[in-house]
Amino acid sequence: MTLSHAGVRGVFLVGRTGKATRSLTVRTGHGVLIPRAGPTTGATAVADVVGSLVSMARIRSVLACVFLLLLLTSCSGGSGEGDAIAVPNPNGQIIKVRVGQEFAYDHIFLRNGGQEPITLRAAELLPDSHLGGRIDTLRIVVAPLNLAPNNRDSTGGGIYTSFPPTTAEGGGPCIVQRIEPLDGYVLAPGADTRIIFLMKAVKTGPFRVAQNRVTYIESGDERFQLLPNEFKGQVTDGPTDVERMDGEKACASLGNLL
Repeated sequence: MTLSHAGVRGVFLVGRTGKATRSLTVRTGHGVLIPRAGPTTGATAVADVVGSLVSMARIRSVLACVFLLLLLTSCSGGSGEGDAIAVPNPNGQIIKVRVGQEFAYDHIFLRNGGQEPITLRAAELLPDSHLGGRIDTLRIVVAPLNLAPNNRDSTGGGIYTSFPPTTAEGGGPCIVQRIEPLDGYVLAPGADTRIIFLMKAVKTGPFRVAQNRVTYIESGDERFQLLPNEFKGQVTDGPTDVERMDGEKACASLGNLL
């Protein structure tokens, strides 16, 4: 009688006594294992076959786990802390904002100080992206800087009650800050940009930002940097010091006021 299953082949020779002589061969991808041979009952032989199958399943499971661990290790090997973004001086912003008020936090400057272009992927305010549950982030965008004189698409940084930030500086024409999606934005070597957080106050109490975490791709590898920042304030039920600037009021007809 021959019994085979998934790489296991057992041959049982039955004599006149009614007892079976077992010849059991277990084949794996790493060689051939031959257990002891000799008189045995059919039930014992089947139990041995089942035991061998269970052992092989365990070996396959262990090998699969090892392979998956090696795969994950190789995939994460390119990530780590980078240094392409020039470390800025900490910004200092202290505000008081009313519950329910929306505003644009436009005071995070980035400069690619490296030799290769970097592709931005994400930005986060630390130590808590929700600022202690006091502030919700509605949108994060990039504000490319245009340093050409008399440009109409690059405002100064600050706290705005318009989005995109819109102002008429010195009584001149209205300037609307150009914005781009953050994820995928390419920052060339030596180029500057800002990151704008569109935010909404949702709960009374103090909040504070100590760092920015910026994630980007450089030469095919994912990198991150922790950049100094100083942004804090108070969410209240009463008055606010985030008032509309005169330049924003002058451009109200453009429909960008929050």
